[in-house]
Amino acid sequence: MYSTRPEQFATLFNEKVPGAHRNISAEDIICMKRCKLICRHGFYIRGDLEIVRGILEYEQLREGKLRDELLDRGIFTTLEEAMVLIE
Repeated sequence: MYSTRPEQFATLFNEKVPGAHRNISAEDIICMKRCKLICRHGFYIRGDLEIVRGILEYEQLREGKLRDELLDRGIFTTLEEAMVLIE
């Protein structure tokens, strides 16, 4: 069992999963909790770390797909231009 505070869970996640696509913020955790993806029992559990990791992996795949589609359509000529839009 982990903390009930989103800030602490975000910090814990960023420490435990250093190779993640991006750092997680307390705001991200609050949104995932509102969607009932994590903290379903009133506190964060070990499985929530894996759920958040999976969400970030999905996010990374979607961003990559969007970037590739923009480049394929010729909307952007460089990867850097496409990344500015995605971010």
